[in-house]
Amino acid sequence: MSGIQSATADAMVRRVIDRFIEETHRRCEWYGVPARRRERRFHRTWPLSVSYRHKGEHIQIGVALYNASPGGIAFLGPHPVNRDEIVRIQLFWHDDECPRVPAIVRHCTRRADAFLVGCEFMTKQSNIV
Repeated sequence: MSGIQSATADAMVRRVIDRFIEETHRRCEWYGVPARRRERRFHRTWPLSVSYRHKGEHIQIGVALYNASPGGIAFLGPHPVNRDEIVRIQLFWHDDECPRVPAIVRHCTRRADAFLVGCEFMTKQSNIV
């Protein structure tokens, strides 16, 4: 991908993330300890679709938003996802035209009823890509 295409794709992904954060913030309550977080996390139940490759197999699962910030997202899902795995998240699952947002898994924790997966968005602003 050329530099111009990459910059355009990155800008498009950033717009999707910003739109998602705006929508979720408008419909939820802030929860968290500000001293422990670089960015506020906003909690809201919201369906998401996540896809990734595992052992050569393409996996797509429905998950529920746990919290989100401009830099990343956490979701509850039925399966564990390996740390450093790249996932693609459809933030607006009902919008087939909406691009999937790449993110890197930073942690995965077993909970009583699901796995809590925390991811950092992969954008040029995050210095991951």
